[in-house]
Amino acid sequence: TFYEAHIFSNQTNYKSFQFSPLNFGSAIPFQSGADYGNEEDVLLFIRDAGQYTIGLNTITILDDSTYVLPNSNYASSQNIQGAPSSPTFSFGGSNRGHTYRYSKSYGGKIDFTSQVNNKHALKMGLQYRIDNLNERLFSVLYDDNTYRIPTIGPENASPSHSYYSENAIFFSSYIQDKLEYESFIMNVGIRYDLFDPQSSHVDSLLNPENSLIKSSKKTMWSPRIGVAYPITDEGILHFSYGHFYQMPTMRNLFLKNIFGAGLSPTIGYSDLKPQKTVMYEFGMQQQLSRFLAINGSIFYKDIRDLLALQTINYNSPTYGPSSYSIYLNKDYSMVKGVTLSLTKRRDPNTKMSAFLDYSYQTTEGNSVSSGSFYFNALTGQEEEKKIVPLSWDQSHVFNSTVSITEPGINGWGISFIGKLSTGWPYTPNIPFAGYVPLPNSDRKPIQKSLDMRLYKNFSLAQIGIEIFAKVYNVLDLRNERYVFTDTGRSEYTFINRSLQETEGFKAHYGEPGVHTWEEYFTRPDYFGPPRLITLGLSVNL
Repeated sequence: TFYEAHIFSNQTNYKSFQFSPLNFGSAIPFQSGADYGNEEDVLLFIRDAGQYTIGLNTITILDDSTYVLPNSNYASSQNIQGAPSSPTFSFGGSNRGHTYRYSKSYGGKIDFTSQVNNKHALKMGLQYRIDNLNERLFSVLYDDNTYRIPTIGPENASPSHSYYSENAIFFSSYIQDKLEYESFIMNVGIRYDLFDPQSSHVDSLLNPENSLIKSSKKTMWSPRIGVAYPITDEGILHFSYGHFYQMPTMRNLFLKNIFGAGLSPTIGYSDLKPQKTVMYEFGMQQQLSRFLAINGSIFYKDIRDLLALQTINYNSPTYGPSSYSIYLNKDYSMVKGVTLSLTKRRDPNTKMSAFLDYSYQTTEGNSVSSGSFYFNALTGQEEEKKIVPLSWDQSHVFNSTVSITEPGINGWGISFIGKLSTGWPYTPNIPFAGYVPLPNSDRKPIQKSLDMRLYKNFSLAQIGIEIFAKVYNVLDLRNERYVFTDTGRSEYTFINRSLQETEGFKAHYGEPGVHTWEEYFTRPDYFGPPRLITLGLSVNL
């Protein structure tokens, strides 16, 4: 019998702004800012009595702000003539939105393992965690009429400035027994989860400005079982079944906003239920030779209580006809498919190892319109549900990994990771078609990627050193991740061109500060990241 105990704390500090105010009441918000995250883990690790390790790990996470130009000045918008009525980018001016998000988690866990006898191995454990989310969202107000001096509206009294700080408690425990017999191996267990949002939510969704009530605690029981049955000395049949739960993000639970005339805020709902997944899988593994094996499986997932953003119209006693948006547990989905894989272990002759994997699956769910809750409340009837592909569905996915390595102190290696998959679904917009296409009834272009890693080891004065290079998107492929809904491509669109690109507009092409219609709709953010080369050095003392 032995045990492991962990005490942990981690935090993330995220800031997003272009110009940072000196303080929240400042009218001089012109210090250059950035987007970044910072995560810190404090870990106390205990294995049995008298053995422990304590450490501090700090990780700094950079994102796309790395590519922000040092000079944030733009051409004056006064030089732009005949601009389209709805340009893709805002030429001139700046992004005055600010996000300050700080989250922290701390808690502990303990796990016990006991080999009861030669046929039973018992594991059990529990975990307790407290999460805190502190978020401030505001936009600097600045115009030619009311706010001639850049102004930050009052906290939670202005639609442009919201702030909240919320805590939530997570507790979980589990017990599992591993049974080992000559004819089969079985893992059977159950997990218990408790979530306490420690917050309040609107009492009536059709009267959100009324009183709040305390959100209920959520309890979840998750039975799980896995069986492996040998059919030959080198072949196994396996089956698994389990329940899995996932709570919504804290932002969806706790996001605060104010109601007012002409506003349509999005608010959190702390009484959301957890997403529930019931999963079945049946498969076979067969070793073909000393270095080669195949694996095949079929699977099915039933996912309930997915979130759907609902727009609710109501009659405000203060502001009259109003609306707001809120996430509710309205969606469900089904995932089913088959996976085939081929694994080649490294052999000393070729020094090569490889893994090939192909998956076919369908991910479908109900299509819930943004106003379905309002429709149901008015009519007393459930809105008709349609089963459509979900936005993350990829029917065909092919993955491959090939590595050639020479291990050891002076070893070296090179590896490639490739992926080829069908595009994600999207809802087309067909002008003058005379009908409304079904949601997610068309596909984005095929996605392709190839990454590479190269390394070399050597030692210097008993110190192990590794130099390495990582190349992402080796072929510099332009994967179209987002598309214009009329063409299904990222590179061009025709919607509104005949109305917006007038002869008067085109007459100014070539003048300083005047951009062509195509330039307005050039969207580099619609494509995946370009080739990225990273060089590094690691030292093992």
